[in-house]
Amino acid sequence: MAGETGTDEGLVQELKALKDDFQSLKSEVKDLISAVGGNSTSRIDDVRTRIAEMAQRIRSRAEEQAQQAYKVLLDSGQQAVDKTREQIQTRPLSYVGTAFVVGLVLGFLVRRR
Repeated sequence: MAGETGTDEGLVQELKALKDDFQSLKSEVKDLISAVGGNSTSRIDDVRTRIAEMAQRIRSRAEEQAQQAYKVLLDSGQQAVDKTREQIQTRPLSYVGTAFVVGLVLGFLVRRR
């Protein structure tokens, strides 16, 4: 659990970096629009290249962040499963009883419909 805080902070920093990249992309698009107004072909090509590079960087960062988030969620889920298994092994009869009662309640609810 202590490692999750560091990972969360890393994800927050990555999100801030993505936000900064989107702001830069916005600026580049404004430059492109103004260049189109001036009909400067070389300027348009330069801005278009910069926008494509920036979009690729943003995409790469987003993919990395998605992979990190997936790993964090997978680890958290596995920890929850392990903890649940441990608790069931510690007190199996209480969990069997709980499951039985929940099953009865759900059975009555479904039957009433």
